[in-house]
Amino acid sequence: GTTRQWEAIEIGEGNEKLLSANLTGVLATSGTCGDNARWELSEDYTTLTISGTGAVTSHPWANAARVVETIIVEEGITSLCDGAFYDFEIVTEVRLPETLTAIGASSFRNNCALPALVLPAGLTKLGDNAFTWCSSLKSMVIPEGITAIPEHLLSYCEALESVEMSENVTAIGASAFI
Repeated sequence: GTTRQWEAIEIGEGNEKLLSANLTGVLATSGTCGDNARWELSEDYTTLTISGTGAVTSHPWANAARVVETIIVEEGITSLCDGAFYDFEIVTEVRLPETLTAIGASSFRNNCALPALVLPAGLTKLGDNAFTWCSSLKSMVIPEGITAIPEHLLSYCEALESVEMSENVTAIGASAFI
């Protein structure tokens, strides 16, 4: 957990040693996630912001999955690595930049509270399972630059009512919309 979560715990009588406990495994709040990309958690740990330029090649914020509600990827970021936001179950808002051209496999898998997501117009690649188990997602507009719908793209998205895609789509992978 976080330092703030630890400090919010009411410690009962007879547990005084816990008041001076040395915390280990405390959640990191910022760092690098690519050659020119950085990440940072807000002071209350509910917003994750990715900034810089180029590719996001790692996801060192994974331990924050149970506290982050909003993900902001700023202009300049061009791609998200596989599993970038896998299991961020309470996220309700994601903002993606127009500079984003690729979303890796399972990047938003199991973001079950996410009701909507606007994909950038310049997107040209979506990885397998990118939005699998986004069970609150109601609709998706797939940009014109996507010519192949990957396997399991929107599998198990139980609230999904509509998907719009262009005539540029020439292939749909297995179980893309089950």
